[in-house]
Amino acid sequence: MTTQPPPSPSRTASLKNNDHQSIHLLSLKWSELNTSPTTITHNEDMTQPTRIIPKQQLPFSKLVRDTWKWKDSVLGDGRDFFVPKPKTLQALNQAFIDTSKAVRSSITIQECSIISNCARFELILVCNNNNGNKNDSSSDQNKHQIRQIVSQTILQQLDYHNKQGTSHMFWKNQLSRFDWPDQIYTSTAHPPQGRNNNSEKDDSKIQELQQYWVHLNDPQQIVNHLSIMAAGIAKRPNRPDREVPFRPFSSRDAHILLQLKRTSEIASPTTKLLLDTALSAGKAARNPQIVPQLSKLKSYGTGNTKYSVEPPQDLLQSVTQEAIQLGIDPIVQSCMDKLFTKSVSDQITNLRTTCLELASTAEEESIVKKLLHEPTVQLRQNNGKNTNQQDIVDQIQLQLLQLRKEKEEQRQ
Repeated sequence: MTTQPPPSPSRTASLKNNDHQSIHLLSLKWSELNTSPTTITHNEDMTQPTRIIPKQQLPFSKLVRDTWKWKDSVLGDGRDFFVPKPKTLQALNQAFIDTSKAVRSSITIQECSIISNCARFELILVCNNNNGNKNDSSSDQNKHQIRQIVSQTILQQLDYHNKQGTSHMFWKNQLSRFDWPDQIYTSTAHPPQGRNNNSEKDDSKIQELQQYWVHLNDPQQIVNHLSIMAAGIAKRPNRPDREVPFRPFSSRDAHILLQLKRTSEIASPTTKLLLDTALSAGKAARNPQIVPQLSKLKSYGTGNTKYSVEPPQDLLQSVTQEAIQLGIDPIVQSCMDKLFTKSVSDQITNLRTTCLELASTAEEESIVKKLLHEPTVQLRQNNGKNTNQQDIVDQIQLQLLQLRKEKEEQRQ
């Protein structure tokens, strides 16, 4: 081990902030010219209707519609049977990450995965809180900053797309068939030239686009939403007040599983865990061995042909509820356990790294490892709770300083 100068008594070692992470899901809303006087609200995971209230309709936004058109052109609109576009998706993922670093806010995006199909445009983000206050990792201010970063990135893509002339209908139809990452604006290939004369107009557009994101930041809500979507029963942005019937034998409704699989193949560790969980939940919800009542729907057809018959509503609701309880809920809970275990593991790794950096010799490193054994066991037993890790660091530092002082006195 390389010898390092011992820390002075006045120096205080601090835990790093790499465990101050939060998970977010942003889903782009649809913007309609036609409005209706009422809307149906849903519970937090957007699966079950709760009540009807007067509609607070957002004004029609051409910017939002242009975003959907850009998404169809660059990432596909569904008519191409979702041609794999891993390079394009990876470039766009990196664009969101780069923007978060460039704006120098208290939030940076560490991981990004994008779900894009004919019905939805959603981003799964793993964000790091740079201000060191773990309690603020999902604060309203930080959520606002995340939506701002995402909206700013989208505007960069729209501007670049239009300047390339690829917004023309001919090119839109052609480009949607290819995995062409050059369609994505990146700061590496096109370094920013500073604020332009339209900066105020751009800020106004960013504020406008921020209003049209459905933002979830509770991990369990996010995992549940992705799983419900994989089962084919999640609400659609363009039809939020319309029920989506459960069709477990429909190949059309099952295409979301292929999309999730392709998205997962290029995902980072945390977002991959969420996507793989959704994929498993979608398969389990369609498995008659896990959900016995599914066999009752088989005689009504797949829902894809004119010969299919709609099952009775009470039967459909009963089967859907069983699919959620037996197929989806256990897998969602398993994912939450994994996320929690990962969080505790990250805390332990952070604690060990911080403490080992205090050691200046191999002998001190060995002592630190012994002193860390009991606190590490307690962290695991308490699931990372009720343990002041900074106190552990301070105590180990004091013991090392005391050891050095005793050695210095012996030499004298």
